[in-house]
Amino acid sequence: MLERLARLVDERSAVWSYGGTTSGFCELVHARRRTAFRVVRRQFAAVHANLAAGELELLGPGGERIGLDPDMTLDHVPGVADGTTLRAWVSATESALLAMNGRSMHHRSSREACKRIHRQARAINAGSDDGCFRKRRIALDDDGEAEDDLVAGDLEPSASFEATAAAGPLAGAHRLRWTLEGAGVVQLDVLDLTGRRVRRLVRDVLPPGTHQLDWDGRDDGGRLLRPGAYFVVGQVADLAVGQRLILLR
Repeated sequence: MLERLARLVDERSAVWSYGGTTSGFCELVHARRRTAFRVVRRQFAAVHANLAAGELELLGPGGERIGLDPDMTLDHVPGVADGTTLRAWVSATESALLAMNGRSMHHRSSREACKRIHRQARAINAGSDDGCFRKRRIALDDDGEAEDDLVAGDLEPSASFEATAAAGPLAGAHRLRWTLEGAGVVQLDVLDLTGRRVRRLVRDVLPPGTHQLDWDGRDDGGRLLRPGAYFVVGQVADLAVGQRLILLR
């Protein structure tokens, strides 16, 4: 079962590549070389391991189910909007970590992104006693100065985001609005239920202030999408965005 789990974790993310072996997976989650990016990556790997454990229906020593449901909502995770699904968070975090992989950790934006993702992934892996966090899961203990330095000073996001139904000729259109305290990178994409990107809404460095745009329910080619559930995911400065949208006709 560990071999199957290790293979799934390797297949599901481009943030690492260890050939799907159990030894490669163990090295990934142990991360003996403690750098900020590796520490964050190991917690993200644990999230994937919990998702794989749920899919494989793994059982703990006492016969209890282990794992996570990708459609669970992260209503108790710091810095994540209520109603965000784990599936949407994973997609947004994957994009953020891939972008960060080639960026210097000396940049303030990279360090803050590491702290935010690390804090959120730890909360997801640790769970709580209420809501959809009742199922047992794989959790990684953080020890050593690198982790302590990484999570020192709980940071509040320097941006806000909301998506609401927009009035207009197309029923189900959505208005996206966000506010930046300072200039920041904004990338927002629309994904379908399979995680495939169907529309890139914005990818730019924007000035401080409030910004908004309307998504008209079309893909990158200008074609109307089928009614149903979609997700807007991405980054607004240091805030991870992941919110479900319902497209109507």
